[in-house]
Amino acid sequence: TRPGVAHRVIDEEELVCALPSDHPLARRGTVPLDVLAGEPFVSFPANSGSTVRDAMTEACESAGFTPRVVQEAPDS
Repeated sequence: TRPGVAHRVIDEEELVCALPSDHPLARRGTVPLDVLAGEPFVSFPANSGSTVRDAMTEACESAGFTPRVVQEAPDS
């Protein structure tokens, strides 16, 4: 944080994993993030300034892997 600048968290959102109904992980109630290592990801474009993309990437890296983004979908 820069001097003279303060911040406060006002809301938090969970990340959601969308899977085809026949995917082996789709039967689980919850999916630990590290289990998704190696799975293909669809996300917002990397250079779009999306905080969702940044949060997803950071969460995956904290879980020990870099997400394999196979398609980028802009916010519509």
